[in-house]
Amino acid sequence: MTPEDPAKQVILKARDGDRDAFGEIVTHYQRLVYNLAFRMCRDRAEAWDMAQEAFLRTFRNLGKYDPQRAFRPWLMRVATNVCLNWIRDKRPSMPTVSDVADPEGEPLQAVDDADPAMEAAGRDAAKLVRDAVAELAPNYRVVVTLRYLEELSYGEIADRLDLPIGTVKNRLFRSREMLKETLRHLENGL
Repeated sequence: MTPEDPAKQVILKARDGDRDAFGEIVTHYQRLVYNLAFRMCRDRAEAWDMAQEAFLRTFRNLGKYDPQRAFRPWLMRVATNVCLNWIRDKRPSMPTVSDVADPEGEPLQAVDDADPAMEAAGRDAAKLVRDAVAELAPNYRVVVTLRYLEELSYGEIADRLDLPIGTVKNRLFRSREMLKETLRHLENGL
């Protein structure tokens, strides 16, 4: 068990069908699962729906969980799969960053007293990158999200997506190349 996991007995009770114990698990992980979903779809309502679906699937599949392993990676793999299925099935038109609030509902603000023109340029650049990531195919978007937003290692991404590490590295390389090309076109106004 990792320090982030709830007590092992809570997980085992939930696995045995105890809904109150499962409620503790949901309370413990709801923000983490929601943030993953929000980063994948960039829509608050859809992210809540995906998070709920992830917990529903987790509850249904708790019998498959191996208590000898850490719970968090297993749960996050379920949540990642829900997100990938949603992207694949719905193929939504992704909103731009300016169309949605951040997951905390707070406006983004500068941390220091930097030049307002530099701040605006930074926000514009960040928006371009986020919009370019949103345009990637789901199998590329998920590895970029897990690597750069969730800050997972190649091995952790491979485990979560049940892929060889070489495939993860290849998808990240290709994603970066696609992003460079997309940003180059956006920068040149094409």
